[in-house]
Amino acid sequence: MSYALSAAAMSVAVITSYEILTGSEILPDLTGPILAAIIIGTSFGYAYFVRKIPLKHADGSASVTQLSDKHSSDSETQSSVS
Repeated sequence: MSYALSAAAMSVAVITSYEILTGSEILPDLTGPILAAIIIGTSFGYAYFVRKIPLKHADGSASVTQLSDKHSSDSETQSSVS
């Protein structure tokens, strides 16, 4: 997402600079914000879709990917050590 957003921002900046130097109107004023919203929305949609795809394990079973709390395993480890 960051590469696409950066490329869109750079493209709009270059075209806007050219517009200022030549006094022409190439892009509408809302082009940058609209491109950013499309890229961000597409990225979140893709991330949501990929998160729901089941993972296949070596033993043939499948599970849905889940976000895990990395601190929960740390607190369990610390409580068993104490």
